[in-house]
Amino acid sequence: MADKPQKSDRMVEDDSLFSADGLRNYMGKRAAAEALDDAKREEAQAAAKKAMIADLMKPVEVDQARRDRFARRLKEAADSGRSEMMVLRFPSDLCSDQGRAINNRLAGWENSLVGRPKQLYDIWEKELKPKGFKLRFEVLEYPKGIPGDIGMFVAW
Repeated sequence: MADKPQKSDRMVEDDSLFSADGLRNYMGKRAAAEALDDAKREEAQAAAKKAMIADLMKPVEVDQARRDRFARRLKEAADSGRSEMMVLRFPSDLCSDQGRAINNRLAGWENSLVGRPKQLYDIWEKELKPKGFKLRFEVLEYPKGIPGDIGMFVAW
């Protein structure tokens, strides 16, 4: 006499999944839940980006402590054999043309900068350029084929 199968021995506890219609229904519910999760994640990312842009629109006080931290970072980069360092990564939304001039290396690209990137460019031009430092801006990513984040690099 065969033993009656135990509930734990069954492959699928919910008999409604053991049909084509049941599996399609299950897959539809999973896809809907994943789409909702994706939408929530995109909404959170958009809110974080908006907050970051608002923060990067505010100038920072460039006091001696900030200058000392920058000098330490330069020394650490040089100690590790590098000849350039990323100073800032920012969304292309902080350019008046969303990064187009930087991406295409157009003359006057620096005029498209706003907020903290513009402030740091001005500091470089006034204080670092006369000391032989170079400055480079580069589009770092292209989400959906358009300029995304931009990197600001100082080189020596």
